[in-house]
Amino acid sequence: FIPPFENLNLRGIFSAKTLTDVKKILEYLKKEEVKEAVIVGAGPIGIEDGEALLERGIRVSVVEFLPRVLPRMLDEEMAKHYQNALERVGFKFYLSHSVVGFEGRGRVEKVILKRVGSDKLFSLPAQLVIVATGVRPQTKVVEGTSIKVQERGGILVDEFHRTSNKDIYCAGDVCSAPTAFGDIRWIALFPSAQQGGKVAGYNMAGKRVRSNGLVDYNAVKTRTATAGSGGRFEDHERAIKVEEGGTLIKIFLKDNKVVGYNFVGKEKPFKYNRKNPLLKKTLSFGQRGLGLESSGVLFHHFIRLNKEVRGNLEKLLKLGIIRPLGNPEEEVKLYEEVKG
Repeated sequence: FIPPFENLNLRGIFSAKTLTDVKKILEYLKKEEVKEAVIVGAGPIGIEDGEALLERGIRVSVVEFLPRVLPRMLDEEMAKHYQNALERVGFKFYLSHSVVGFEGRGRVEKVILKRVGSDKLFSLPAQLVIVATGVRPQTKVVEGTSIKVQERGGILVDEFHRTSNKDIYCAGDVCSAPTAFGDIRWIALFPSAQQGGKVAGYNMAGKRVRSNGLVDYNAVKTRTATAGSGGRFEDHERAIKVEEGGTLIKIFLKDNKVVGYNFVGKEKPFKYNRKNPLLKKTLSFGQRGLGLESSGVLFHHFIRLNKEVRGNLEKLLKLGIIRPLGNPEEEVKLYEEVKG
């Protein structure tokens, strides 16, 4: 989705959704001198694009309408830790700002923006702009048919991933499906697409399979730091927060049950700790390295168990998931604690 910004047709303004888009950006960088770039949107694509440009020696500013980075992935506290890590390597953020349009003679030279709630305009210099303002499902494929679409969402499916036409199945980014929390949501993420695709595939092949509910999971894997989340955090009642050896994990609970999690930490994959019985018995990872996001597999089990977190289970959340993932020698703190 690209908003109708003024002068969107100027040369040097791109989206970065496809391989073709990326090739166009690379060709542009070969032909044009680019000292400053502006990313519109502080979501995963915007952050990853920004780091790639920083590594090329380009100054990067990120404009985000909402008041924090990765606003749909991290809560305010976790987003601030991640933002601090990004700012240390050169990112400059304009949070709670909106882009009005662009100026330039033939190619983009300035990005015009304003603070949310203000009418005062100002500009940022830019010879390259990447618009990373999110995605929408391509539901036009079922326009004019009896197949139902969720308002502000995707094609509606049931727990078997059937559409309202019982002979047609749907999965992936284009559909709105039942979640592990009992509601129906549009989740445009790869792990949910994998799960939904298996359910739809089995049922189309004649094996009756019911989904146990999708859980959204996303991670941003930059060289600066890794951040990610799963489930939900907006309406939690309490949180368990663990900081150890450069890894900060926040587990969100409602009715004393895990409903979501955020993590922020070093991006380098941790080594597999074969001595840990939790990972050894529960998951089969073979010899490959584990990153922070592997914890998401375990948290998804907790979410689907729908079991109250008490006593030893809470200790497991605090200790059993953090330490198995890495060796302390490889972990780096994202922030320094202020004493006194």
